[in-house]
Amino acid sequence: MPNFPIDFDFPPDRFIPEEDLIPQLPRELLRRATLKQTLETGRVRGFSALLNESCERSDILHLASMGYSDGDGRWALKLRTVLCYDIASFGMPCIVATPTMAENPVVISVGFTLSGMDQELELTASLRTPDGAPVREAPFHWHCVVPVTLRLI
Repeated sequence: MPNFPIDFDFPPDRFIPEEDLIPQLPRELLRRATLKQTLETGRVRGFSALLNESCERSDILHLASMGYSDGDGRWALKLRTVLCYDIASFGMPCIVATPTMAENPVVISVGFTLSGMDQELELTASLRTPDGAPVREAPFHWHCVVPVTLRLI
């Protein structure tokens, strides 16, 4: 729960669907969404039948949270700043994002940058209208799955 009071103007005997509740939450609460993190051991294999790749053991990081576009319709998150795990390197991530609520159509383009010697992985999203105008201060949910190598201590 947030550490500040929130006043809602709903009758106490009425069920409140999330879509009615979220637009009335303070923007600060939406910006402080938690990052769900799960690490599991699995197997990965390339898709190319021509290369006859074998299955290899891999640690796989699952991440999910809520994002919020800025005034230019953009969002970015450097993963090392928020992870609970000590990651040595990242593989290629798979990212999906969905508008949380939108009165008009929203197109979300997701991407990533993997850079530097410390292998910083930055997730990005751009929220636009179908005609290309930025969608400012819009909430969305995102999910990312990425193979990782843990740092051995």
